[in-house]
Parts: sequence; structure tokens; C-alpha cells
Amino acid sequence: MKKRQLFVLVLVASLAFLTVPHEALAGGPPMGRDNVEFLAQMGGRPYAVAVRGTYAYVGVGPNLFILDVANPTIPQTEGHLLLPDMVRGITIVGSYAYIGDRWSGLRIVDVSTPEQPVEVGSWETWGWVHGVAVSGGYAYLATTEGLVVIDVADPTSPVYHGGLATPGYGQRLVVRGGYVYYADGSAGLRIIDVSNPTVPKEVGHCETISAEDVAVAGNYAYVASNKDGNFLKVVDVSNPAQPQQVASSDHLGGWINAVEVSGNYVFLNTHERVRIIDISNPLEPNPVGFYDVPGRSAQDVKVAGNYAYVTCDFDGGLRVVDVSAPDSPIEVGAWGTLGVTGGVAAVDDYAYISRSGLSSIVDVTDPAYPTVVGSMPWSFSDFEAAGSYAFLAASDLLILNIADPVNPLAVSTLDTPRYVECLAKVGGHVYLAEQGWWDGSQYTGGGLRITDVSDPSSPQRVGYLGMSGLVEGIAVTSAHVYMAYREEGLRIINVSDPFNPVQVGSLASQEYAQDVATDGHYIYWGAGSDLHVLDLSDPAHPVQIGAANTRAWVQRVAVMGNYVFVDNNRGLYVIDVSTPTNPTAIAWYGTVGDSTSGLAVAGNLAYIASDQGGVFILRPLRDEVSGTIDAMGGNLSSTDGDINFTLPTGAVTDTVQLVYRHWLFDERTFGDLVGIGRTFNVAAVYSDTGQPAQLAPGQSYTITLRYTDVEKGPAIEDTLGLYWWDGSDWSQEGISSTVNVVNNMVSAQADHFSLFAVLGETQRVYLPLILRNR
Repeated sequence: MKKRQLFVLVLVASLAFLTVPHEALAGGPPMGRDNVEFLAQMGGRPYAVAVRGTYAYVGVGPNLFILDVANPTIPQTEGHLLLPDMVRGITIVGSYAYIGDRWSGLRIVDVSTPEQPVEVGSWETWGWVHGVAVSGGYAYLATTEGLVVIDVADPTSPVYHGGLATPGYGQRLVVRGGYVYYADGSAGLRIIDVSNPTVPKEVGHCETISAEDVAVAGNYAYVASNKDGNFLKVVDVSNPAQPQQVASSDHLGGWINAVEVSGNYVFLNTHERVRIIDISNPLEPNPVGFYDVPGRSAQDVKVAGNYAYVTCDFDGGLRVVDVSAPDSPIEVGAWGTLGVTGGVAAVDDYAYISRSGLSSIVDVTDPAYPTVVGSMPWSFSDFEAAGSYAFLAASDLLILNIADPVNPLAVSTLDTPRYVECLAKVGGHVYLAEQGWWDGSQYTGGGLRITDVSDPSSPQRVGYLGMSGLVEGIAVTSAHVYMAYREEGLRIINVSDPFNPVQVGSLASQEYAQDVATDGHYIYWGAGSDLHVLDLSDPAHPVQIGAANTRAWVQRVAVMGNYVFVDNNRGLYVIDVSTPTNPTAIAWYGTVGDSTSGLAVAGNLAYIASDQGGVFILRPLRDEVSGTIDAMGGNLSSTDGDINFTLPTGAVTDTVQLVYRHWLFDERTFGDLVGIGRTFNVAAVYSDTGQPAQLAPGQSYTITLRYTDVEKGPAIEDTLGLYWWDGSDWSQEGISSTVNVVNNMVSAQADHFSLFAVLGETQRVYLPLILRNR
């Protein structure tokens, strides 16, 4: 688990953090999946905001949040909706929100009931959608391919109406008086006649400037320009065919990504601050005030009345700023999520999510409803827990006591000469991969540092091996360290004497090497888009015996049991390595955002952090099958037919969608009960409403499951039976279960849908024999 950057510490007031549970995922997961169950999503980059009446509409990662801002000092969440991709632009017209959803095009959401926004229409474009404007029954989209015009007279059935290719990458746009003022990135401002929306025509342009955003007031367009500096450019558009730059602000000292006009003032986001410029004389724009944004991460700004609504990366949320006195704006309210996330770690029922200079602590006891329960003032690029301690790559080595996971305590730190990129702990030692510095021709000065942490309160340096190159990952066995270097490949270091580590081998790669993991028998090494499996029979000379392609660039690798989990920079990829010579992909899930930034696995849960899309909580599966069952009954079988569900006539009163999900691992077994790898969930929803369904009163259904001799493992075969999880224990109440040991079959009657497992005893219990004299 690695993160590409480590932020400085910034302290902020506590905010109400929000998550998106699985119920919000109307229509399926964002970017496609196979054998992975979406559970929840948290945080993301807040690219867009719109304000209408007493509501603010905020795009955070792939989410639309609706906030009640009737009292701007206390924004309150009213509703939310998870969308397929990153929300980049929002326009509110009537009862509808028109959303530019990047790859997923235009999404139209009915917001007439703020507590329950509902997507009612969509139109998928080519290219990314960055901005959206609506006028006269048409939606105008700024995309990376040009202007797209969509007829939205019927919001439930949007229709393509016209378009125009532009030379740049469309960012944002404004529609005024039959013209679209189009911010086309490096290609400047384009003015497009849309009096006939079917055939938009460019009539003028101003290419001497770049254009990230544009606002229009009167005869002037106010353009956010980052060409040869960062400026507000004032363009006279009284003649749309001949736009002329007539004024410019002084250099504003930060990338400008948003511009808003309100009255005689322009509000500009320059990432680190919102600047307020007096334009009462458009020919002489005059800066009068500014507001410093927490974390220097402003993304969008809108003004309504006396308030500016600013989205910022720091907490993935909204800052409300009183601008009634433009020369002295004051923040009066705030609302936040996790914001842009980095590394992620998981320990039992808690996840630790690295953010801008701090980390959030999340209770995932119910992973569909994760709850932020604390924070700690450290961010990390790697995190490994062992017992009551956690070892963090936090620039240096940081050791925490996590006996109370909600309130971790710093036990000690070890200053390191170089930045610690990643680490691994085995026994009483932590192995630190220190990143070198770029000397103009190579990364130098880094290497492997071995630290004795047998006393966590007093870590001691014991060994060091300097190496050049850009280190990306580290894995450790009892006597060897394997380090992945981006260009140099895999380096093998003998650490049997931790005071004197010695490189004993290396493996080159034709692709960039990224991360590495081990289970002690094999090395799992990511290079390019491939996962390589190496046999460690000779630890100093591992031999490749298998490989699997993951479709995209391998970033991080984790191994658990017979499965390797890969963060492939586009999401999660799960590979079955039970046959190491033939690693086989069994599950994948695509996240949103430009790239991923963290991977963690704990039990049946996987966590993927996307740099812009937030953290996704997922449950990889061995198998997932669904089918329709109506009141006449029916059957559902697993993909390979080893489990069957038979519902008789009358089992359900209305048509339902029945879903079977086979988990990767058994969980929650204790005492003398042991699982055989057959933990699965059976759930149903009504086909017409999507609401959870159960059996009709007094009804039951049949579950028939075949197992193999290998699967039953240490369980005593004739004790195998079907159990269901009642929230605290495995129970057979409401289940009649039998086992046929000749045919390796468990059969059961169940009176409800639930989480089930086939369990067996590992030892027999005999009652004492009592003889009585007669």
C-alpha cells in the first residue's frame, strides 16, 4: 500500500463526514464490475457547486449532495445520489439538476424532493464532460471533444441535437443571448452562435489567452486565464465576431480554475484563495479582498446574495463565506466529507484513511454504513499493523499504539535521512524503503534501512544498504527482502544478518516495476499491467512460474490466502493463485478518478482509494448470480451449478430479484465450528421498487449445496450443516439441515434470506457413560 505524496500537517475544525451506502447506488456501480459487491463510498474531489434558493448542490467525487443552506452558517445534508463518474459541472433549472458527469456524459436528476434526488435521464457523450449550461430547452456541454447540444425539453428523454468540434479541451461555458461563450482551455475563448442549436457555428475567438472558466456580464466576458501567468482577462464581446481583450488583472499567483460574477465583483478561485476583484470599471479590474482556502485547494465558487460558496479539496466539502464586505470576506459555515484521499489501511473493524496532513479513522463494523469516529494528525504512505501497534511510513517511521483504535497514541518516531516510501514488518524488525533524490540523472541516496522495533518505544537502527533508483514496493520473508524499483526491477537482499544486509540477486523487467508482496512461498510482483508469480524455492533466485494481465497499470499488490488483490490504477483486480502456474482473474471493479492511490484488504473487504473519487469499500466474491423469481416460484443456481436455490409457488408474493453472493473467505467462526469455504449471502429485492424482500409468512425454500473432499478440510463430515448469521452468532434456528456424506451434499430448508455458511465440528463431544446398579 503506497501513496504518491505526503502532505504537510494542517489542523482544522471537526466536520460532519458523510458516506454513500450501497442503497444509494441506483442502477449499479460506477465504472463496471464482475464478482465484486459495492458496499459504500466516501469522499472525493469537490469539482462543482451550484446554488438555487435555500439549497446548495455540491459535486463530491461521483456524488451529488444537496445541502440546506437556509442558515448559511450551518449547512445541513438533505439528500445525496451516487452517479457513475466524477461530477464536474452542475446547473439547476426548475426541478432538475443537469450534471456534467465526465465520461458518463449528461445526467439529469429530479431534485424536487431534496431528500430523495432521482436520476430521470442521461445522455452519454464522447470525451469528458467538464461543464454544463441550460437555456431554452437545450443543455450545452463543454467536453474534451467540443461543444455538444442536447435537447432536454423532456428531461426524461434527452436527445442529441447538434455539436461543434473545438481545437482545445472544453472546460466551462456560459449561454447568453443566442451565443455560447466557451472556455476551451489552451485554445482560449470561443464564441459560438447557437441561434440554431442544430448547427452551432463559431463566430469569434480570442486565442491570445487560455480559458479555464468564463463569466459574462453586459458587454464583457471575464475569463480565468493561466497562459504566461495567472490572470483575470477582460474581453469585450459587444461584437461577438470580434472579441477583444481590453484589460487584465495583475498576476494572481495561483492556477485559476473558476470565475463568478456577482454585481460589480468578480470572484476567482486561485486554488489557495478566493480573490475578489472590483469590476465597476471593467477596464480597470481592481483586487479588493481575498479569502484563504483551507489546504489551498479551491475548486469552484458560486455567489448567492451575500455569500460565496466555495468547494475545496481539503475536506471534500463546502465553505460558506460572507462577502457582504468584499474587502474583508469571512468564513461563516462549513460542511465536509473525506475530500481527496491517499493511502488506506484496514485493521479488523477499522479503516485508516490518509488525507491532507491527517488521517480519518472509520468504523466499518457495518461496511455498508461506515462511520468516521476519529482522526489522527498524521498522514502516511504505508501502514502495517502488528498486535497493538501500527508502523507508519509518515515521511519518517512513526509507531502508534492502536490498542484503542479510535484514539491511536504516538509511541515513538525514528528520523530517517530520506523519505520512507513504504515498509514491511517481520518479527522484531521493520524494513524501511527509503526514497532517494533526483540528482539530474538518477534517484540516489535511498535504500533499505533495517530497524529493531522489539521495543516499540525505542526503535533502533541496525542495518542499511544504499541503492539508487525509484523504489515502489517492499516485501519480506524470514531472511530476504524483495524491493521493487521502477526502472531497475526487483532487487533481492539477504537480511539473515540484519546488521549487514547484502544484495544477492536481481530481476529485470521490461515494464516499470511497481509493487511486490509475498506469502513466504511465492513472490507476487507487479510490473506494467502484469502480475508475475515467482517461486521462492530458492529465495535468492526466484523463478517466474506464472503471470496474469490486469488490464491496466499495476500500482499495489496484497496477498491473502489463495488470492492476490491488485490496485491496477483503475480499480480492484482479484486473482486466484491457488494454482500458481495459472493465476486466474476472478473479480474486478472499476473506480472513478484519474488514478488510484491506496489498497487495503481485511477479511472479505477490500478498500480502494481513488485520488479524486474517494474511498470505495468493496466485497470481492468468488461468484455472484441473480435471477427473477415470481409468485409461481423458480430456481437459481450458481455459475458452476454447485449450489441451487428452489423457491416453491407462493414463497414470494410479488416478483423479486434473487441474488446469490459467494464470499472469498469464511468469517466469524469460533469455538469448535469451522467453515469449508462456503460462506454466502442470499438477498432479494422487489423488481418494481428495488426495496428489500423476504419470504411470505410461513414459507420456506430449499438450498442444495455440493462440496468437495478438499473443501471440507478438518471438519468432521457428518457434522456439516447450514447455519445463518443472526448478528452475533451462527444459528440453525429456522433451518432444517442434513448432510449426505456419500454424495458430498448439504441440503436445507430455510425460512428467510440471510448470510449463510456451511460449518462443521472439529472434534466430537462424548457424554460420560453412567452405569447404575439395578
